[in-house]
Amino acid sequence: MSFLNPYFFFAAAVALLPILIHLIRKLKVRKIPFGSLMFLREMPKEMVRKRRIQDLILLLLRIAILAFLVLMFARPYFIESNAVVSINEGSKSRVILLDNSYSMQFGNYMSMARNEATKYIDQSDANDEIALVVFSDTPEQLSELNNGFATHKAILNDRVTASFQTTDYYKALKLGHEILKSARHASREILLISDFQGSGWQPSPDNWQLPRNVSIVPVVVGSPDRDNSYIDGHELSWQRNADKVAVQYGVRVKSQNNSASETALQLWRNDLQQDQQRFLRGETNQMFFQERGLAEGLYQGFFTLQTDQLAVDDRHYFSYQVEKRPAILCLEDRAGRTASNTFFLRSSFDLTESAVYSFTGKRISALGLAELRRHGMVFLANPGRLNGSQRQALLNYVEAGGTVLLSAGSRTNTENFSEIFAPFSAGQAEAIVQVREIQSLRAILAEVSFQHPIFEVFAANGANELFSPKFSTYLKVLPDSSATVLARFDTGDPALLEKSYGNGKLLIFTTSLNTDWGDFPVNEVYLPFLYQVARYGVKSQNVQESYLVGEPVLFQGNPGDEWQITTPNNERKTLSADESGLTFFRETIQPGNYLANDGEEQRIFSVNVDVRESDLTAKDPQEIIAAVQSPLSENEKVALQETVNTAESAESRQKVWRYLLILIVVLFLAETYLASRSTVQMSSKRKDS
Repeated sequence: MSFLNPYFFFAAAVALLPILIHLIRKLKVRKIPFGSLMFLREMPKEMVRKRRIQDLILLLLRIAILAFLVLMFARPYFIESNAVVSINEGSKSRVILLDNSYSMQFGNYMSMARNEATKYIDQSDANDEIALVVFSDTPEQLSELNNGFATHKAILNDRVTASFQTTDYYKALKLGHEILKSARHASREILLISDFQGSGWQPSPDNWQLPRNVSIVPVVVGSPDRDNSYIDGHELSWQRNADKVAVQYGVRVKSQNNSASETALQLWRNDLQQDQQRFLRGETNQMFFQERGLAEGLYQGFFTLQTDQLAVDDRHYFSYQVEKRPAILCLEDRAGRTASNTFFLRSSFDLTESAVYSFTGKRISALGLAELRRHGMVFLANPGRLNGSQRQALLNYVEAGGTVLLSAGSRTNTENFSEIFAPFSAGQAEAIVQVREIQSLRAILAEVSFQHPIFEVFAANGANELFSPKFSTYLKVLPDSSATVLARFDTGDPALLEKSYGNGKLLIFTTSLNTDWGDFPVNEVYLPFLYQVARYGVKSQNVQESYLVGEPVLFQGNPGDEWQITTPNNERKTLSADESGLTFFRETIQPGNYLANDGEEQRIFSVNVDVRESDLTAKDPQEIIAAVQSPLSENEKVALQETVNTAESAESRQKVWRYLLILIVVLFLAETYLASRSTVQMSSKRKDS
């Protein structure tokens, strides 16, 4: 028999509840009046037994009336003899997905997760089959889908530990589904054991859905309310004094669900504690440390908090390199003369002990690749004709990563100037423009790309000053389509162009850097402009390298170069460059400081955990299940509707509820008759007594 009303059992329980209460009350000992006691004492034993039987029959009739009344409202019908009945064999194919991301290092969560997995393995029937998968940002299948339960447990105890990676539920669920495609049993299940850290779920990138014949059973490890403090990151800033550098560290500390308790943050560098600050935990704390007088060299260290239940994010590593002052070279034929380009550049950069850059001025005859490579940036000012080897040296220097700023001046010739930047495909020089011949006033800068690093500092402060210098002469350049115009004069012609070539850059300033063609050098914006150009052009200034766990590190050199990498736990790895001179170090699986050596050069870098995993706010498992569980297909909807229609048709055909109603009426009449007869007998006996 089946029922159309899905709430039948709930209604039955509610209807039978008063009967249950009545039975309990009947069993309780009650106080009986003295007269009744005398009546019962005088009543024959046979009559007492008969009375009890009548009361029992009466109670059963009342229970039956209520039960059949509930059954009638459920509108039952009988299943046809040839109907298909679904039978669940009981045996299951199950994939256990066990989260081993670094949030599972909180307290004893990893041990709890292993215990949960062991419990489900122990509860499996002999015919069940299980596969074991651990997952963080990528899943890994540890055992095949079979009933070798002892093997599964051994792998679980020996190989499952928490990693340093973040969580990705989506990839793990996809792998679980792939494994279950080869399952032997129709009942298929994915057991998802996790702390359900919230950042581990991202919307499906390919709209993948889990078939409805695979169910997900979430097993939540730990409590949703978890306290955690962690180092969110740091920023370094340098201030140079001659060849010494002062470093300021800005460190962000975040706390989750922590009260305002006191804790300490320490700075360690080169295995020695340098400083410590105590503070009250807040949602976000910004801490600052300073170190002065650091000489040229490699520096590694870490910041550390007082350890809490998730210790892995209480330490943050850093690596940086302090170099000598970057060297800037100016090449000009008039290098030694007053009011030359070199004179104004030297006055700007050579600030004795406070100098940020080391400045050298030489004649263009010194232009050679060896000389260029000793400097981080080159100003080629007001050049005349260069020979082929000099032009090739410039090309090789830029291609290798150098920056050259080419500026015009009194010695500029359009043909010679074009020869210099033609190999870079930057454009062509057309003519020298005397501004007063085309307009009444001298030219000024009118259009500037404030998004570019050279000019972005002027956007918020100093934009008006940038438009104050006046230029009487400039070189009209027609830029190539691959070149970028960074600034234009009010005449519409380019003032500053940029062309990337290889790993470096060529900048073309179409007027002079001295007073030959304008008053730019005696204007207050000249100095900040030059320093912005130098900051943009000089690459290797106090380099720091930081990566996240799992990120590859690029090494670049010559073909066949070998690098020896020392990991934080003192393991040594060897890398070999390919024919292009490139290789990647991919074994950044542990946070800490790394050291690389190729026999001639040392390189340092740091690896830290991705702090998105440190926010332990839990996600509702049902949200994940709802996001991946596929909705009913059209065929399934049709089949379900056909089932409902068949049931309704059977019910309308059989109308079992009518027969139940007749039965209820009969039972009600019998109950009324029996109750009335019992009352009459009781009254007559009392009168006789």
